[in-house]
Amino acid sequence: DLCEELGISRTPVREALIELQNENFISFVRGRGFKVVELTKKEALDIVEMRRDIELFGAELAAKRINDDQLTRLEAKHEKMADSINSKNTKLLYSLDYDFHNIIFEATGNSWLIDTIIKLRTHFLRVETQSAFSDIKTAKAVLKEHEGVVEALKKHNPKMARKAMEHHLNCTYKRTVTN
Repeated sequence: DLCEELGISRTPVREALIELQNENFISFVRGRGFKVVELTKKEALDIVEMRRDIELFGAELAAKRINDDQLTRLEAKHEKMADSINSKNTKLLYSLDYDFHNIIFEATGNSWLIDTIIKLRTHFLRVETQSAFSDIKTAKAVLKEHEGVVEALKKHNPKMARKAMEHHLNCTYKRTVTN
């Protein structure tokens, strides 16, 4: 059915399903096909904890290594988020937030760190929702948290970057896990 709907052959669909199974998003059920693997509360907390620690390290490393082009793109992403906040376009704001964090990890220059955070953030999407951007007050809080990270990175101050990212991720944790 998927092949027909997508207009592609069985091979890419089979490969995609195998990859999703390897990443623990789906599981094979003999005689029935595949089912989505539900995330337990414990697994969700594990993902949030790992993301937090890796992003703190990433912010420190980025503060040491970020270049002018990356800073310019990070500031532009932040400004676009500020300009878009009143639009209530949750998909756009979520996408800008995602890109903001990706630029920080790009700035680390550490391919293992980048691969790890991409995997964690992909699984984090199973926990996190776009709800932080559906309420203007909360979206403005996220923007303010990002401001602290941008300022620390502009100063190339690893301790300040870690502290700003820690504040942001603690707030993210409260918004995501406790709601």
